[in-house]
Amino acid sequence: PSSELYPSSPTAACSEDSECPAGELCIHGYCQVGCRSDSDCQVYQLCSLNHCSCKPGFHTVEHGCEDIDECLNNPCHSTGICENTIGSFVCRCPEGFIGDGFSGCTNPGECPRGDSDCPLNAACDQNGVTKCINPCEEEPCGPNAACTVQNHKRQCACPRSALYTGDPYDKNRGCVQVDCLHDTDCPLNQECVHFVCESPCDRVQCGPHGTCTVKDRQAFCECKLGYENNGRLNCVDADECKLHPCHYTAICENNPGSYICRCPSNLIGDAYGKQGSVGCHDPNICYNGNADCPPTSACIDINGTPYCRDLCEDPTTCGINANCSTINHRAVCSCRPGYTGNPKQRCELVECTRNEECRNTDICIRNKCVDSCQSNAKCGANTICISQDHQAICRCRDGFRGNPSTGCIKNIPCSSDDGCPIGEFCYKGLCRVYCQSDRECGSNEICEDGRCREICRSNSDCPDQFRCVTGNCEPVDRCFTNAECNENQVCRSSDRGYDSCGNPCETVLCGRNAICISNKHSAICQCLDGYVGDPLDQRQGCIKADCFKHEDCPTSRVCSDHKCVDPCIMRRGCGPNAVCEARNHAAICRCRDGYEGDPVSGCQLIDYCLKQNPCHPTAICKNKFGGATCECPPERHIGNPNKAPGCRHPNECPNGDSDCPPTAACLSDGGGPPMCKSPCGLPNTCGPDAICRVENHRPNCFCPHGFTGQPYNSLQGCTRIPPFCDDDRACPAPMVCEKRRCRPPCSTREECAARELCVEGHCIQGCLQDKDCLDKEICLDRNCIVGCRKDEDCSYNEACVLNSCKNPCDSPTACGTNAECQVINHRTECLCPNKFTGNPHISCQRVSTSCRTTSDCGGYNYACIETRCRVECSSDGDCAYGERCFNANCYALCRSDKECQEGEVCISNRCQIGCRTNEQCLDHLACVSNQCRDPCEGSATCGPNAECKVVNHRVVCSCPATFIGRPHANVACVRKPVRCTHNQECTPGHICYLGYCRVSCSSNQDCALNERCVENRCHVQCHRDRECFDWEICEHNFCKVGCRADTDCPADQSCIKNHCI
Repeated sequence: PSSELYPSSPTAACSEDSECPAGELCIHGYCQVGCRSDSDCQVYQLCSLNHCSCKPGFHTVEHGCEDIDECLNNPCHSTGICENTIGSFVCRCPEGFIGDGFSGCTNPGECPRGDSDCPLNAACDQNGVTKCINPCEEEPCGPNAACTVQNHKRQCACPRSALYTGDPYDKNRGCVQVDCLHDTDCPLNQECVHFVCESPCDRVQCGPHGTCTVKDRQAFCECKLGYENNGRLNCVDADECKLHPCHYTAICENNPGSYICRCPSNLIGDAYGKQGSVGCHDPNICYNGNADCPPTSACIDINGTPYCRDLCEDPTTCGINANCSTINHRAVCSCRPGYTGNPKQRCELVECTRNEECRNTDICIRNKCVDSCQSNAKCGANTICISQDHQAICRCRDGFRGNPSTGCIKNIPCSSDDGCPIGEFCYKGLCRVYCQSDRECGSNEICEDGRCREICRSNSDCPDQFRCVTGNCEPVDRCFTNAECNENQVCRSSDRGYDSCGNPCETVLCGRNAICISNKHSAICQCLDGYVGDPLDQRQGCIKADCFKHEDCPTSRVCSDHKCVDPCIMRRGCGPNAVCEARNHAAICRCRDGYEGDPVSGCQLIDYCLKQNPCHPTAICKNKFGGATCECPPERHIGNPNKAPGCRHPNECPNGDSDCPPTAACLSDGGGPPMCKSPCGLPNTCGPDAICRVENHRPNCFCPHGFTGQPYNSLQGCTRIPPFCDDDRACPAPMVCEKRRCRPPCSTREECAARELCVEGHCIQGCLQDKDCLDKEICLDRNCIVGCRKDEDCSYNEACVLNSCKNPCDSPTACGTNAECQVINHRTECLCPNKFTGNPHISCQRVSTSCRTTSDCGGYNYACIETRCRVECSSDGDCAYGERCFNANCYALCRSDKECQEGEVCISNRCQIGCRTNEQCLDHLACVSNQCRDPCEGSATCGPNAECKVVNHRVVCSCPATFIGRPHANVACVRKPVRCTHNQECTPGHICYLGYCRVSCSSNQDCALNERCVENRCHVQCHRDRECFDWEICEHNFCKVGCRADTDCPADQSCIKNHCI
């Protein structure tokens, strides 16, 4: 059978013990080794759940149980003796001692041989009757001192954990509680000074330019920018000029907290000497481009050297008639007043700015007076343009009609409306178009009843041979000769059928901007005033004339072909470097500024260097436009190029140190002229490890920060100050050792901190009486310490003990074990803490509390372990006195069950939740291995498919519904057999097989525990026939219908091949 159903130990199925071999019992339907009671087990064993197990105090060995030697774990007190017993152990005191070997033994007897007869924590009192006594009781230690006995001797010590100090043997003063004993007792930003935690900054005066900070309990002055530490933690002005922060060509001036770099007089530039800077230089040289020039000039390369120059010195920078000015290093060109145009090329004279400045017939366009009709005026066909009142007016030519803006058509004569085209009417012998408003009529017409009617104000408003009568033009009398007409008329035939006087200009068409004048019976075309041209030319006609004589033009222009033109344009030109100027209507050539010669043939630049060289012989003369300039050559660019001593190398110093910046001196090496050099570069100027700085041309030697010594001594030099010291000998002279630091010696009390005196170069604290100290301090041994003279000097929870305010609860004997101590009015009061009980002056024990979850315990370090609230721990130190840490929880120590609380037993000297008998457990539990457990736990308690229940601590097995016990009781439960002839007689999930309903299955999981799925049917497993029903036999470990003999079959059948036939 499978190991899933049957344990490995059973040998056969059974129903009672008699069916099993000797030494086995029928347990849960199988023969196996077991027990019914303790008598069935070996010695030192107990019967539990039909199995024998070792009693407490024993452990399992190969052939039974063996006693555990508990003494190997030292369960007794160190003064006691452990004796192992069968199943347990005994702690006893050595002979001659009394007490409890588990908690401790003492010897109350005499000690004739002295201390050797007493325990190590006692001494022999030989005054009278010798006896062992506690020397701490006979001769107490000083106040606040802790007394212990070691090797029979009294040992007095000040409590270290409570920060006490003093003489523990002094019965008057004893130990005094202080703030600290070492620096590590204070916060990181404080140090221990005479047993008081103080900030190191309390004794440091950094001054108004520094702030004291603490790092690793050391005071440091953080000086403001521009200030430095002077060696005694004072911030003083730092002379930055000693570090040569300026360019070597500049002058450094030190100021409180800062410095200034400036260029010497007559030089400009970057005095601070930024990277790539040339420092101070001639103001006319621009090494940094336009940045070195004023806004009115620009940096221009001249023969390889950049110079600041005014761009307007070049006359070609701007055009003719333009003004030039340099702004922000750029040339700005603008036309002169009265001129306009492109100032970089040419500016023209402004002729007008508005129409009123021109003639009545002209308009102002782009500062020029232009005839109105020559502008953008557009007239239609058969029209003429008349310039009048600064505007162009379009009119139809004589004999034409219509809109002059779009075009005019020829007049159609008529005598009646029938002679006119459709939509027109005959009016005064001419066809007219009907009108809707006056705008559709002529300038001397009005629209009445849809027809344009002429109106007149004078005869001039009427056509020829008509005159104005009450607003109407009426025809005049006829004529036969010109003499009968006015001088400006002619007698001519008309379409009226007779000759009449008319205007001879009506038949004449003049050109643009021309008018027809009638004179002596003739028509004459002539140009309008101010116009010139051919008045008969129909295309061009007359054009506006700029001038008729030179005086009509500005003095800078001449009149040519009626136009004002620049006479310089008419001239062929002037020579090179010469300019043409128009003056008094004439062209005149002259040389440009800075040039000389014949302006007609050509001008040359004036050579000022040749005429009069203004430069020193060491300088270079450069001819420039407008004059000569003196420059020092690049290799000798220092000095005045115009006068003596001229130009020199920047490091030359012919006049001594005055030619050098303050950070250099004038030195000569014998091989050339004296040069400005740093004297710090000379050998042996300063000693080893010293820093050399030049001030006012002289070297200054000093020791760097962290060093001291003789900086001017070329042999001794500077010596590094050690970071720590123990005494003055560890410091270089003349420094002294203070607080393990080498510092300059003090000379006055003002150099020391508050409450310190200067004694032999050292700042030390001292006092003579209490009033010399601060509040809450007293003077002891000339030292100010925090202390007291009486209890009232202390807080209410302290007492004055040996001039020190102490908490009396700090004494280990103030209260009993596990008790809490509090101080009321300088006196102790003992009480047991929460969850403890007992006498607080002797001992308090933890109260055991039941729980279900940790939340029931109500403490952050409590946990619910085995229905008991237990304190969590990592070592015995986390537990109360009388407890030990086991499996991260505190357990009370014990020697027997009586020392444990209800519901606990003493196991391995620890009080644990457990039991000794079933009666100590609930009815549905049994005491198994000292624990109340459910005996039904485990797969082998009852047989397969059986239900397990506990009644009065005992196991009761029964078959569930639809199951019955095997023919032999207490073996297993099987399904109730249901007979059938076909599947319909079986319940769902069953099939009829060999006359019985069987459970259908697809795997073993569909079957009971003692069944297997074979051919989709659950079959009961077996080992022998008697494990099956009467009508079944066991074959191949499965029960199936069959027989072994004829007696197994009905009377009318026989057993053939295990089948009833």
